[in-house]
Amino acid sequence: ERAMAAADRIIALSEMEKGVLERRYGVDGAKVAVVPGGVDTEVYQPTGDPAAVRTELGMGEQERMVFTTGRLDPRKGYDLLLEAIPAARRRMEAEGIKARFLLPGGGDNLNENEGAVREQMEELIARYGLEDWVTLFPHLSFDKLLTYYTAADLYVLPSPYEPFGLVAVEAFACGTPVLATCHGGPPEIVDEGKNGGLADPTDAEAFGAALAAYLSDGERLQAMGQKGLEKAHAVFDWRAVARTIHGGYQEAAEAMPR
Repeated sequence: ERAMAAADRIIALSEMEKGVLERRYGVDGAKVAVVPGGVDTEVYQPTGDPAAVRTELGMGEQERMVFTTGRLDPRKGYDLLLEAIPAARRRMEAEGIKARFLLPGGGDNLNENEGAVREQMEELIARYGLEDWVTLFPHLSFDKLLTYYTAADLYVLPSPYEPFGLVAVEAFACGTPVLATCHGGPPEIVDEGKNGGLADPTDAEAFGAALAAYLSDGERLQAMGQKGLEKAHAVFDWRAVARTIHGGYQEAAEAMPR
């Protein structure tokens, strides 16, 4: 509270975070600048051959590729995604559409918590018979990560709550649309129906229905991916972020007593 009170300017990642600062610390909202996290779009960009990635994964030519990544942590909502896939599968199979969901499986030396998350994921895959729909991939090199981002038809962020959601920005920068949790920061990243969608991952039926709705239209996914790419360059590129931060410092400097 003393640090917040003493600051001339405060930078928050999102309007949601700004609201938390105002409510919890009594911060004057006038001195809070909202500046989103960013990516280097010269690094995060469409990379590799999507067809080769699909061949490597043993996927059919028309099979939709759904990607999510992150550390093995219960807060990431991988269990919620696996709970939603059966609802998505019912709808997609009725339309003759199949998808492959790629989720992180971790490396060889998992700690106790990571191992518990992995075991839960494997149990859910077996319970719902998702072996042909879900692949747990090992730790990815950075180059491989970029190719997976690029090859995916849809990136999914299923966290029950996400403070910001930088992975959504990374997916945009690689030309991939995003279906994200509606809780937390993602509503300030994803524009519903333009570059992706928002849904409640704690509601398996609703989240599954949203997955199926977006995955049913490949052309729409491509168009939304292009919109995401454009937003990544216009809003989330580090140069754009740096200009906004520079403006905040300049305002603080100009307000100092002479």
